[in-house]
Amino acid sequence: MQLETAIKRLDILVGQLSATTTASSDLSEAWTEIDDLLKSVISPAIKSGGSLPLEKETKVRIGNLISEIAALEQKLQIKARALDTFVPRKNSADPV
Repeated sequence: MQLETAIKRLDILVGQLSATTTASSDLSEAWTEIDDLLKSVISPAIKSGGSLPLEKETKVRIGNLISEIAALEQKLQIKARALDTFVPRKNSADPV
């Protein structure tokens, strides 16, 4: 039951992060929660299978979520690099 709840929460978090651009504090909180869910619930379930073997559908859902999380992380890294290299330039038409 805890695994199913964690998967649903991960799904919600991934959907929110995919759909919106939020404040950096909200992003940080979401990534912290994702990291915690992966470490405390998802990873142990994958490694040990919990008390019962994981169903194929559950394994597929987890795999899809992990792929989506990796894609989101990659997009954030690209945005961070773009922001780090951004240099504002004065337009000749802009007032001084």
